[in-house]
Amino acid sequence: KNFLKEENQFKKIILSFSILNIPISILAMYQLLFQNVLYFGTSTVATESGEKVWRASATFEDPNVAATFLLVGAILSFALLLFGKLRMKENTLLLISIFLSLIGIFATFSRSGLLSAAIGLVIAMLFLKNKKAIFVSIFCGILIVLGFIYLTPYGEFLTSRSLSIFDIVDDPSIRVRISMAISGIWMFIDNPFL
Repeated sequence: KNFLKEENQFKKIILSFSILNIPISILAMYQLLFQNVLYFGTSTVATESGEKVWRASATFEDPNVAATFLLVGAILSFALLLFGKLRMKENTLLLISIFLSLIGIFATFSRSGLLSAAIGLVIAMLFLKNKKAIFVSIFCGILIVLGFIYLTPYGEFLTSRSLSIFDIVDDPSIRVRISMAISGIWMFIDNPFL
């Protein structure tokens, strides 16, 4: 049963996510920039040059959970921005929230968060009728990613971490995820209507 009866209730929920994502993203950026935990423990990852980098987790226990939370708010906000009929003040709030949420996802260095954000935003854009806006949005997204890579000290680390998504042989995390996905597919094939 759907508890939301009016379109206005969807808008309020998404705006609440947007407002909540702003301080969480700012905290994640603070943790990354100052290498300071503040709340729960964050995990460290060594770069190829041997330098240790903190993965921000904001108020969450794990950076991947923080990225997932920020991801949900960013994609819903992006969809509302594209398809909702909002006032200028609400559009500005959504834009700020989306921008800060994406930077917060970068601060977690979550491979699944980065990949899911890219896929989710592209899928939302595919529903646009104006194809020129799709290309402009993708171009702006590429500029933001390149800016983060070239204008921050974490560019090398982000690049190597992102490319490791495709490293099936040497990364045990990827091997386990692929194994679990294959097991899930076989479980569904064996019992599709459980």
